[in-house]
Amino acid sequence: MTASREDFLMTLLNCGKSGLKLIDNAGYEWSDVLDLTTGQELTNCKLRKRDGAQYIAGLLVEYGASQIWSAKESRVHELKTISNKRELNGAETKELNALYRLDPIEDIVSCYDSDGVAVCFNENGEIYRKYLAEALASFEKGTGFKFED
Repeated sequence: MTASREDFLMTLLNCGKSGLKLIDNAGYEWSDVLDLTTGQELTNCKLRKRDGAQYIAGLLVEYGASQIWSAKESRVHELKTISNKRELNGAETKELNALYRLDPIEDIVSCYDSDGVAVCFNENGEIYRKYLAEALASFEKGTGFKFED
């Protein structure tokens, strides 16, 4: 039965077993990652003889980046709320200024090859690691992809 299910998914996604492993490692709820256009996009992948698992991997990274964006915005809001009650100390001011520079959608990049997906920072990796470490851990758990240095 497993082989039949694997064959079905590999045919549907136009991928190999390594592509299915990408999907198996994901921790996000698929209903959060996929939308109404996903089926059409997978059909386009099939018609163009492109790997559908690569498309799905891209969706996972995009969704994960959006979650990091939300974590960043929550922390900025928290720091602004604190600043309304009292003056931020030096470390808090430095953190707020650093967070303003971040754009996870632009800063986080991924590429797909036969070995899987590589995810790294285009810019600002040190800021993410310092101030948004918990969000990065959630990204890695949700996508199944580890950040490379």
